[in-house]
Amino acid sequence: APAAPAGIEAMHALDPVVWPSTAVRSGGDALEQRAVTIAGIDIRDLVAEHLSHVRRPWGFKDPRTCRLLPLWGEILEELDVSPRFVWAVRHPAESSVSMSLKNPLLRPLSVPQSEVMWLAYNYDILRYVGRHWPIIVPYDAWFDDAMGLASELGRELDLIWKGSDDELDSALTALIHREHRHHWVKEQKLRCSVGH
Repeated sequence: APAAPAGIEAMHALDPVVWPSTAVRSGGDALEQRAVTIAGIDIRDLVAEHLSHVRRPWGFKDPRTCRLLPLWGEILEELDVSPRFVWAVRHPAESSVSMSLKNPLLRPLSVPQSEVMWLAYNYDILRYVGRHWPIIVPYDAWFDDAMGLASELGRELDLIWKGSDDELDSALTALIHREHRHHWVKEQKLRCSVGH
């Protein structure tokens, strides 16, 4: 999705290792303000350009977006866009282990640091989502019943799938890979499918 890179650049401009403990907003010191303003213009321009050519629903996925919700709120309001958020909530024990192992050379994080990051990300969603309350889905549901979840989301978002159920199943199978899920909580214990 075209908007995600500008958002990622904004996060790296503010702090390249562990992002701020509160969401990015328009206030702050001069350096923070400059990074947010530059990122805001980039994101706004990308979204405005894309929306000028698209006549159907548009979206993107980037977990770090929650850190930029105040900025996104300003941009979308300026563009007269009413967003619909889908919040996939993953168990913090799964998420923190996964984040700590994701990129240990470029972004070394301990499991406790990752737990704090999970809390900050999810807190920022609750704090800054505003009047656009998200549709909340359990992360597990994508692996347990992707077709059922996609159908439910389609109804909630007023999206109409014009293809067959087989085509939808094929599209979901191409996107969701069970083998990419290395950590999961089952029976109150964290299980890991990769060796350490």
